[in-house]
Amino acid sequence: MNAGNSSNQKLGSQKAAALKYDGENAPKLVAKGTGELARQIIDSAKEHDIHIHNDPLLIDVLGRLELGEEIPRELYLAVAKIIAFAYFLQGKHPEHKPDQSISIDSRLTENKELE
Repeated sequence: MNAGNSSNQKLGSQKAAALKYDGENAPKLVAKGTGELARQIIDSAKEHDIHIHNDPLLIDVLGRLELGEEIPRELYLAVAKIIAFAYFLQGKHPEHKPDQSISIDSRLTENKELE
């Protein structure tokens, strides 16, 4: 789970969202809220030593998702970087190495035209 927040220093303007990533599927939105609910989400993340990332643009996009919804493809890279950083802070590493083989069209290596 990963929490993010945005605060404009106005009472009730704080926003937060929490993501859960199972390592198999895209991260899902598991909590979101503003004001007091946002504070509770952030406090819960702190209590469980979960990385909190402050990004107002990201939190606005996450706030438009429904609970249980996977993040859109457009957020994969940004969220992956946040999750990787959170794992780094916890000293975690991937359990398995991803397949790093690359499939290259043989026509490219043989200087043939692609259609």
